[in-house]
Amino acid sequence: DKLSAYNTLYACLVKLSKLVAPFIPFLAEEIYQNLVAGNETEKVDSVHLCDYPEAEMTSIDNVLSGSMRLAMKASSVGRAARAQAAIKVRQPLADAVIAGLSQTERSGLEKLADSIAEELNVKCLKFTSDADSLSADEYSTVSDGPVTVGINKRLTPELVDEGLIREITHRIQGLRKTAGFDIADTISTFFETDSVTERVMEAWGEYVAKETLSRDLVNGVPDDPGITAEMFKLEGHAIMLGVKKAL
Repeated sequence: DKLSAYNTLYACLVKLSKLVAPFIPFLAEEIYQNLVAGNETEKVDSVHLCDYPEAEMTSIDNVLSGSMRLAMKASSVGRAARAQAAIKVRQPLADAVIAGLSQTERSGLEKLADSIAEELNVKCLKFTSDADSLSADEYSTVSDGPVTVGINKRLTPELVDEGLIREITHRIQGLRKTAGFDIADTISTFFETDSVTERVMEAWGEYVAKETLSRDLVNGVPDDPGITAEMFKLEGHAIMLGVKKAL
């Protein structure tokens, strides 16, 4: 996925440099030279010697484009349903249900289900032909035209724990930024908290370590001037977090 993203970004930037060359010639040339110099696939020495780009209509997948537009709409409606239920974005939920689609639209969105579920932070995406089947006690629903999205607002203890750990991970990432660490720096993470959050930290320690590049998670925040530390109140639990660059 990362390699595909890099290749796509490269192609877009090279094409962009050709598109803007008549309007911002020096910046376009700088972009082109930085990207293309030494690349055997580009034989032209200057962006100003390249042919002006033409649209490749045969490369357009109209069916996929339509499905992506619908996926973006469903994601937007789903986020509105989350906001209506006053559920934080980082709180994982069990599922979301999309209603009001034709069979063709549903088939297109089923191929994009994982992306929509990730966008809405739900464990799975479901489909139904009957929006009225979504109980108001269980689902927060929002409609936009024929499309209705219901967000399952019931929180199990496991989902609550995962929501808390994601909030903690977000705060640790913030402390990394405050401390001025490089994105690739490994760290030691320290914490002091109540018994409930301590249990969650122990259960989700591997996840926290991976997401924050923590070599170790230490229960206790030592009095060390080299540590960047801060007290937080998360979901009713007080937690002191501290980070230090690993040696």
